[in-house]
Amino acid sequence: MEDEFEGLLKFDTLDAAEQTLREVHARYSESRSRADHTGMQRYQALILKGKRRALMISRNKRVQSKKREEKAEIAQWFTVWLQAPDIFLDWLSLRKQSREFQDRFSCDGARHSP
Repeated sequence: MEDEFEGLLKFDTLDAAEQTLREVHARYSESRSRADHTGMQRYQALILKGKRRALMISRNKRVQSKKREEKAEIAQWFTVWLQAPDIFLDWLSLRKQSREFQDRFSCDGARHSP
């Protein structure tokens, strides 16, 4: 099972974090459909680990402010997924369409489209 987690947690960019969450969500849903509670807990623990790391980076004053802001956003994504995985993908789509997100991350519409 460790192989299944190898290299899965990536959040160096918003796009990488989204891909990670989509992949984890698919695997989590598969575990849930099999009533594999251990698998579900392991995916939750993986995202919690990512959230903690993203928060740590977002608070590090030696990290460039733009990168800290991005890590804070990613930590928020991880938090929402942990709280409500069933609605996460819909929430993320709406979040990325929001004016605040578009303004903060200078989206050109293609890079972060839903």
